[in-house]
Amino acid sequence: MRNSSASIRSLTIAMLVLTLGGSACHSDDSTDDSVHADSPATQPATDQPTVTGAQTFTDRAAGFSLQYPADWRKTEDKEYVLAIEPAGIKPTDPRRRITVDVPSLPPHLPGMITLGRVKSGFIKGQKKKLTDVNVIEDVDQEVPGAKASRVVLTGKLDGQDRKMAALLMMHDDRVYITRADSDLANYPQTKAAWDQMVASLRWVK
Repeated sequence: MRNSSASIRSLTIAMLVLTLGGSACHSDDSTDDSVHADSPATQPATDQPTVTGAQTFTDRAAGFSLQYPADWRKTEDKEYVLAIEPAGIKPTDPRRRITVDVPSLPPHLPGMITLGRVKSGFIKGQKKKLTDVNVIEDVDQEVPGAKASRVVLTGKLDGQDRKMAALLMMHDDRVYITRADSDLANYPQTKAAWDQMVASLRWVK
């Protein structure tokens, strides 16, 4: 019986790593309500102030609400609950965007899915998409009502240097991953927009 339980536990953990590595989200009830640093003091707020000109995004099914800069626009991407990019970006411009992912989790026992496993699965997933991946920051971050960790990494995509900042959170037995992904030249502006978005995030029911 112990061997059977161990096999089920190993299979469940393996499914989790594959799920997070692929970063596929399964939340379709989203609605749109209408000083660069890698270690900002940004964290989800319990009371969400209104930022002038900001767009508000609320997904009650996923349990969160946030604001993003008015000069960024939503894009359709079924892999994410929310994906935004600069409003003036052209098809020939380097790709840069901010995303929010709420991965579906396999059946699991309480405590089996830990933030450490989430982070490990996320980093492994990026190493499958990028080459020359280097994790340059990996720290815990205080987030009201959640466990969270911030990861910053660099790598190459089709030979282009990329940089990504990601905040991985566990709240109410769910996983949330928001990231800023950009080429190096546009990373400061992308990161600044991401900082604003993360600072405005709050949990809703």
